Amino acid sequence: MNTSLTAQQIELLHAKLIVPIAVNDILNYGLEVEPDMQYGLHEALSEIDPDSALLAIALSAQHIAEQSKTVHPIAGGLYAECVQIVADYGPNFIRDLKRGSLPEADFLDVLMTVPEDLEALADLLDALSAEHEDELAPIVVLSNLLSIQARAHMEIANYILEEAGRIDKESAEDFFIYDKEPEMTQDAIISIASQQQAQVQTDNIILFPIHLRH
Repeated sequence: MNTSLTAQQIELLHAKLIVPIAVNDILNYGLEVEPDMQYGLHEALSEIDPDSALLAIALSAQHIAEQSKTVHPIAGGLYAECVQIVADYGPNFIRDLKRGSLPEADFLDVLMTVPEDLEALADLLDALSAEHEDELAPIVVLSNLLSIQARAHMEIANYILEEAGRIDKESAEDFFIYDKEPEMTQDAIISIASQQQAQVQTDNIILFPIHLRH
């Protein structure tokens, strides 16, 4: 439980971000993560801004860590990172729900720390996935899926910050993980689910000019 947020607030975050509910259900009911389910999760994460995606991934990864931390020590680190991220970003997300929209300057302020937190989550998810021998186990499939989206949104966040003049190109390149231009389409990322690939292969980036909180 995240001590800085009430149980009701955590439930609200789950309800608004959707993906954490799906991940929790998959794990609790022992469901197989079929390609169409993977596609739906990729799509849901691709349709939100990087800061919202960070929260959704952290809440989802927390459920994964809860089921793994007694067996795999790395899951304890993942759990702690998720708790911290939710504590850092959750209150502002809930506050912005009441405003209905987020001014551009405020959005960029929030975005400044998002790439490094996304990278930390992706690294921990990759490490946890590597601990499992069964590559088709739901925890592994979900960890890989969340890591893919974390790294995609990391690039998107850095691209937005660079375009807005908040960071220089050299700083942004510190986070770029693909040996190509820092441009991606979320449609290409979504296609990974049906192809069951472990790497993103994309060409163009989708920016998010309207930062709505629904």
